[in-house]
Amino acid sequence: MPKSYTTLPKHLRVLLLEDNPGDAELIRSYLECIYPLSFKLSHVETLEAALLIVAKENFDIFLIDLRLPDAKGTETVEALQIVASGVPMVVLTQVRDEELAFNCINAGAQDFICKDDLSEHTLRRAIRFAILRHRESQEKML
Repeated sequence: MPKSYTTLPKHLRVLLLEDNPGDAELIRSYLECIYPLSFKLSHVETLEAALLIVAKENFDIFLIDLRLPDAKGTETVEALQIVASGVPMVVLTQVRDEELAFNCINAGAQDFICKDDLSEHTLRRAIRFAILRHRESQEKML
């Protein structure tokens, strides 16, 4: 495997789209364990706020809840894919739905986690694989 596939950012810039404060805090705590002192988390609660911050800042990964006040289902993935196709996405949802997961991947996400399965381990794996899959797909396009 080429080196670019195994090297992850030393400082991870994360945009979290999550309207549930408890879930947002849980994800923050997992990130603190996975990337102690080496991540920057920007947290927004709506797609509209995400689009505004993406226009101003760069991110290494998006963590996306599929049920936001202003977007449902794949809408968020599709909108972010249009404005920031260079950023890998991991979808987080309460719904265990294989068809929805497939639709999110087709819309541009690299991974999908049911919140019932969310742990430090699953988040670490999802972030790592999302970044690596995204790099691989970008290289194939060149």
